[in-house]
Amino acid sequence: MKITTALLVGLLLGLGALGGCDATPKIEPNTTQPALTGLDARGMFMLTDFAKGHDEKVKLGWLVGSPFKAARGEVKEFARQMQTEQGELLKDLRAWASANGVKLSFRVDQADPVAAARARLETSQGDLLMGRGKVDFQRDMLMLMWLDYHWVWKQAEELRTRVTDPALQAYLDKSIKIHAAGFQQVDDLLKKYQALE
Repeated sequence: MKITTALLVGLLLGLGALGGCDATPKIEPNTTQPALTGLDARGMFMLTDFAKGHDEKVKLGWLVGSPFKAARGEVKEFARQMQTEQGELLKDLRAWASANGVKLSFRVDQADPVAAARARLETSQGDLLMGRGKVDFQRDMLMLMWLDYHWVWKQAEELRTRVTDPALQAYLDKSIKIHAAGFQQVDDLLKKYQALE
């Protein structure tokens, strides 16, 4: 697996809101009727963003346990768990999308100045994270995951109130459970971070 700045950049996981950006994607056409899912274009974008985030967290989980960015015991254990759980969520979401003719891909208009600014921000943040030593990398990765898990947890809760499809409801319920528990794990790791150094 090739590790690039772009991979780590993606760890901002579409967290444009954290960077103050909100680039509007061009949603790929899909054949799903709104009545089936209960979602509008923005809701469909959230699902696309979730898929992207799951994929990137699987890669980050691998990276944390790799020789490139070795981490200590509890952090490595969390990363392995994240890799497994996020892989399961991605598989579930892709299965739902395939069954419903939904494309979980989007293109951002690069001519949009907000999108261009977001790309520059993500690149600089990815470069910063990759350049960190082991202790700083662990801390920074945990901080990113603290933000991400809380963000995805709350987004999934909101989206769950709008969804009518049973399979999609099941995916969101699972995602909420995983991200709520993961947020607490990361919060606990950050609280005792000094002990991990």
